[in-house]
Amino acid sequence: MPTMSDQQPTTPKPPPPWAIRLRAERESRGWGRREMARQLLTTISAPHEERRIRSLTRQLRQWELGVNFPRDWSAWIAQALDIDEGELFGVTRTQPSFGTMMCRHMAQRGIRFTGLARDLGYDVGELAKISHDITPPPPELAERLDALLGANGELAALAPAELPSSYRSDLPAVSVEQRTPIEEWEDDVERRAALQLLAALGTGAAVSPGTLGEALQRLMDLTMTAAPRDLDAWHLACDDHLHALRTRPPVQARQDLVIDLVSLGRQIETADAADLTELQRVKAALATLHANVLTRLGDHGAAIRWWRTAKDAADATGDLELQLGIRSTEAGYARYGQRSPTTVLRLTQDAQRIAGDKPSLGRALVVCSDAKALSTVGRHSDAKQTLRASEDLFAAAGTPCDIMPGYWNGGQPQYAELVVFAAAGDTDKVDAALGEARAVFDRNTDHLYAALIRLQGALCTVVNGGTDQGMRQAATVLDSLPASHRSHIITETGNTVVRAVPRDQRQRPAVREFRELLAKTAPKPALTAAT
Repeated sequence: MPTMSDQQPTTPKPPPPWAIRLRAERESRGWGRREMARQLLTTISAPHEERRIRSLTRQLRQWELGVNFPRDWSAWIAQALDIDEGELFGVTRTQPSFGTMMCRHMAQRGIRFTGLARDLGYDVGELAKISHDITPPPPELAERLDALLGANGELAALAPAELPSSYRSDLPAVSVEQRTPIEEWEDDVERRAALQLLAALGTGAAVSPGTLGEALQRLMDLTMTAAPRDLDAWHLACDDHLHALRTRPPVQARQDLVIDLVSLGRQIETADAADLTELQRVKAALATLHANVLTRLGDHGAAIRWWRTAKDAADATGDLELQLGIRSTEAGYARYGQRSPTTVLRLTQDAQRIAGDKPSLGRALVVCSDAKALSTVGRHSDAKQTLRASEDLFAAAGTPCDIMPGYWNGGQPQYAELVVFAAAGDTDKVDAALGEARAVFDRNTDHLYAALIRLQGALCTVVNGGTDQGMRQAATVLDSLPASHRSHIITETGNTVVRAVPRDQRQRPAVREFRELLAKTAPKPALTAAT
């Protein structure tokens, strides 16, 4: 039975017949893709703006690869090539939908979604979904779009007379209720970018229209003006996002990360086979960071899905070190209220089964996470024994995975020592581990761990019977945190300190005061309860 390390990257599917025919017709006329883009703009009587030529050139590449079907452009492509549309694409033209005609009028006039949203005073994400026929346009909006796009009643006639009873007009810009699965991406670059951005940001938290519009504008600028990045640039992007994760507020780190994840996904769609494996390694690294930041934000459901995405991408490359590194960090962050303690242990055990017997950094990281998981369930003797085994593996380990190496060498053994000894109440070893952990995390500047280290010291105090003193230590940590650096991981670690207090002491004033402070400083939940 093949192992995960034997898996090979999937081979891209051959283009469908219509895509092959499209390329052949273009080349038979001696047109490059840029010239074809100009011909299309001429067909719709649109100005030959450079940004539009670049955008259409990129779309043509995707159409000719069969990545997307040119739903909104098929009639104009057939007209530019002077070929019957049905013959060229093998489709029968039916009455176009509201979204299709909306995009045609936008394309003809060179109007972008962000500008249209600004002129209408409407959410850009909602416009993207209307253009994709995911949600119907309210009649008043349809009339305004018709007038603004100069459709002479064409759009207004296609709009429904009234909205279906299931339509919700009171939802926030991004919410669980609004997330709709898309079976196939269409060809319009800006609409696709908006929908992809909604999917990536749609983690359950409401996103303000201003924030979404700004992020979409940045993504569109990147999509329509930047050439695909080379592999070195993507490796550098991974390091940049790791730095942002450690030094910036989680919400900001997530927004920047999502933009690159969407951009990377688009590049993978059309990547050459020679680059595909390395781009999948980049995807695995960025998805790991995204799952990490979602855990900090407390969006555990979305984080679990992104851990899965990271593992799937790593497994597709056959890079065992990357596979093990991702599994170790998934288990490490699952301890913070994301999964049950028994599930965390299962994650580490499953990872050890694919690690093999050869010493490596990936195997050491997995065993290190196993020690922390054992400590969480109160198996302190087993945790210490496993910690010693991980120390031997770290000593024998080779170089880290060459993508985002600072993540895999980020102080895991030092922090694991602190976690294991603090939970066991081993004061002498905690004192030594505190100094080692501070030295490491001062170097990598991760503000999260600066707080977690001090909370582990408070935990050790409580385990050894110093309830009031431990509560004061923990309260000092929370009081010193800027609001932008508060995290669900810090809140959950504070809850761990409270759970260590003996039951008969949990009504002491110091404990009650700390619990009130913990509730006061906890960031708002990422998921809003349904009403």
